Amino acid sequence: MEFINNKIKSLIRQFNSPDNLGEIELIQEMNEPQRLMFQKSIKKAKKRKKIGFILGIILGWLGAHRYYLGDYAIGAVYTLAIMIAIAFDESLIILPFIAALIECLSIMDKIDRYNRSVALGIAKKVQEFENPLIHEALERASNYSSTDNFEAAIKELKNVSILPGCQSNQDIQNKLTEYQHKLDRQILWKSSEEASLGNFNSAISRLETIQTNSEAYEEAQQKINEFGEALKQKQAERELKEKEQQEQRANQFLQAGLELGETGMLSPALMSLRQVPEETQAYEEAQVKIAEYEATLMQRKLEKEKEEQLKLEQLKLEQQRKEELRKHQQLQQEMLEKQKEAEKEKLIAQLPNLVPIHHEGELVAAALVDQTIHIVDEIERKRTIHGVLGNHTTASGEFIIIRLIVRNDSKKTRTISASMITLIDHEDRQFSTSSEGATALTMSGDETAEFLLTEIQPGLEKRITIVFEVPLTSKDLKLQIPSGIFGKSTILPLSLAT
Repeated sequence: MEFINNKIKSLIRQFNSPDNLGEIELIQEMNEPQRLMFQKSIKKAKKRKKIGFILGIILGWLGAHRYYLGDYAIGAVYTLAIMIAIAFDESLIILPFIAALIECLSIMDKIDRYNRSVALGIAKKVQEFENPLIHEALERASNYSSTDNFEAAIKELKNVSILPGCQSNQDIQNKLTEYQHKLDRQILWKSSEEASLGNFNSAISRLETIQTNSEAYEEAQQKINEFGEALKQKQAERELKEKEQQEQRANQFLQAGLELGETGMLSPALMSLRQVPEETQAYEEAQVKIAEYEATLMQRKLEKEKEEQLKLEQLKLEQQRKEELRKHQQLQQEMLEKQKEAEKEKLIAQLPNLVPIHHEGELVAAALVDQTIHIVDEIERKRTIHGVLGNHTTASGEFIIIRLIVRNDSKKTRTISASMITLIDHEDRQFSTSSEGATALTMSGDETAEFLLTEIQPGLEKRITIVFEVPLTSKDLKLQIPSGIFGKSTILPLSLAT
């Protein structure tokens, strides 16, 4: 138990101890540049004990702590062991876990040894040179220079030249001068290449980066002047070409406008002419035509408005004439109807026992028999009368269905015998009511169909329907309505009754 407690305490001390054990003794014999180089390198290379220990506890069964230390072979063994255990026998998975936990007891010692070994290697390397920062910078700059990346080489040397102990290093200054000269020659070459492609602005901008103290400065200024003149010439040529193209487009718009104007299409012509640019030679001619076409359009508009106004006035006159004609025809129709009505009333007055009345807005004849008014309400002709049960009755000729309104204007009850009413045609043939037709009409649902007698109380009226069967050739039909037993019958022409 005491061994375990001591081991735990040892692990806690190691876990909380710094990772840079022994580094202070190593840098004591170094100068400032060597010390800066050592600290910069060891910071990147050394491992952290806390990270290694945590990786061993959590992901040690996968070999993560070994990968962290750079022991890729042993780390691969852990990973392979887990894969084999999963594939063949899952009970073996416990073995990598146990192995990782055991290694966690010594992982921090391994990290201390690793860091010590790395620190000794870095210290040995940086002490080989008086100023390792300069040596490293010169090497990187040389690598950049070998790929013609002189800008990166100069940047690298300038960054290290500001560090303590490096400000006045002659090697750095010589290389800066060499690389700057090469960079200026490169700029001259690239600017000439860009100028050959017509990129004068880019070429001039590149040349302007050459400093005044450079050997290539005068040559750069000459090329700037040369490229500037070439750029001016190119711009002049471009402007001339654009001017020619603008004139060409202006002439095209002008010609299109003139052609449209000649065909009378003035609105499209104006749209084309207005696109002629102001600074072109065709502009003045286009403006003259614009004024001419606008005036023509205005004249057309005024003429059209005048024509529309004239049409409107003519339309009003035509409507007035039509209205006057309609009123005149209506007046004539009313006069004609009044005349016909007067003649009809006169004709009714000439016939015995007929009186003129207005029924549904029309002047008709009604029969006055024994103070009873007989008014024909409707006349219907049918060949067949259909019953509600699907049965039907067909006439040998045709059925004349007459619907009467009978009003009792006397002070006594009157009895109307529908069977006594007869129908007379143009050949003076008399037709009595059809019992067969009346029965069929009753079967069709008409409750007003009468067979024998109907009583009408004083002051009241009844609707009755009588049915006659007549030949198809019968015309000028008249109702013959009897008056009592010994009275004289009244003749009611159906032409006057409707």
